[in-house]
Amino acid sequence: MVRLFGRFLVLVVTLLVTFLPVIPAYPAIPTAGAQQITVDMRNISFSPRMITISPGTTVVWVNQDPVAHTVTADDGSFDSGLIQPGGMYQRTFNQPGTYPYYCRPHGGPGGQGMSGVIVVQAPQAPAPAPAPTPAPPAAAPITPDWPPVMLEMRATRTGNQVTFVMLVRNRSTRTYSYELKARMPSGSRLLFCQYGTHRTDWRQCGLDGQGNIGWNNPGGIRPGAVVGPYTFTVEVPGASASSYAWVNFYNNSPAGEWTSALVISPAPAAAATVRTASTGLGTVLVDDQGLTLYMFARDSRQPPTSNCYGTCAINWPPLLTTDRPIAGPGVRSELLGVITRADGTQQVTYNGWPLYYWFQDAQPGDTRGQNVGGVWFVLRPDGTPVR
Repeated sequence: MVRLFGRFLVLVVTLLVTFLPVIPAYPAIPTAGAQQITVDMRNISFSPRMITISPGTTVVWVNQDPVAHTVTADDGSFDSGLIQPGGMYQRTFNQPGTYPYYCRPHGGPGGQGMSGVIVVQAPQAPAPAPAPTPAPPAAAPITPDWPPVMLEMRATRTGNQVTFVMLVRNRSTRTYSYELKARMPSGSRLLFCQYGTHRTDWRQCGLDGQGNIGWNNPGGIRPGAVVGPYTFTVEVPGASASSYAWVNFYNNSPAGEWTSALVISPAPAAAATVRTASTGLGTVLVDDQGLTLYMFARDSRQPPTSNCYGTCAINWPPLLTTDRPIAGPGVRSELLGVITRADGTQQVTYNGWPLYYWFQDAQPGDTRGQNVGGVWFVLRPDGTPVR
């Protein structure tokens, strides 16, 4: 019986090998995470703002700012939710296409504010070698770097008036027609705007009713050319003024070019004044204009030392002085002091804490910087933080 059963098994295996179809061996499907690229969220901007990737690449956003951000698609196809300081979000892009996105608290769809673009390109067959051509005549070098059109923004401040200056530079071999826009600083009043440096060049700007100022250039910018300056002057109520600019192209290629947020802080006062004022958080320290002052929990109080530099000092401008600070109403003069920062400027301290502004506070009474990142707080008249 056992021998008969063995012969039956051999027969079955032979039939299977003979008549079953041959299954071809396919290569393994590549994993989506085989490639990865990182985008930093720093200084209220995405860096880099525009990236070109191949399908299957994973993009990782890392929040390096002291405030929360989101990664939100213009068309709503993805949204990270709030990414807290130090947090991250990742997404894999498998389909070729263009994916514009923005940060909900600090930007908007269409390239407004803190925004970026991801371009997913399908692999292409190598192009045939071009026929040799005569060398072109000598000319100013035009780089093929991305983006082909660059936008620069600078600013100067005198008292409460800030002037922003923008230049558009074409580094490509193609002409682009564009619309240039800039964000009006929060709470500011427009005093003047123009294009060019001579009266014959002047091209007036326009307000779009959404807090932006802009110009149109339907004629376009020629290859290698620089257009500008575009200039506007505003009166600002706060300790700092923040703006950013972008260009939209009429022919929709490329998607656009943006600047990072540009924050302009006031010059040091001859003798900074610290006083108190009543706010929604109680009676707290403010400057002579009534703007709220903050302490940074990562600073050292004994001895007084500032650890806020670089991007931190852009978002949190220090209260500077060139002389002994003045104690205003409600402030104890013996708690006022001064430290020397790494750049040689003098920063005011209170009860040992270096004092700062928050760049999003535009008017007296604003306390938007309270508890940002869990490390920024207003101070009571006795020099203790309101937590």
